[in-house]
Amino acid sequence: MKHSVTLKEIREAPASKQHELLGALVRATKARPNGELTDVEARIHAFESRYEMSSEAMLAKLDDGTLGETLDICNWVMFIKLRGRLAERASRSS
Repeated sequence: MKHSVTLKEIREAPASKQHELLGALVRATKARPNGELTDVEARIHAFESRYEMSSEAMLAKLDDGTLGETLDICNWVMFIKLRGRLAERASRSS
């Protein structure tokens, strides 16, 4: 089951709904990947196109301090890490 929720939706939801939304996201991340890897790859590609650099170049610039941490950059890094975890999970289940 695929879930999509924005940080704004979580922030603005009542506490009980926040717990429900976060629980659903956690359950979804523990489920077997069903196209999530493709979705994550598309999101990473969108960041690479928007910033006109590869993920590797972005990580190097972030590491050497020539690129600052913004919400976009943090999301990009999160998707890179998620891609690795999904790929690892997919290879274990094959």
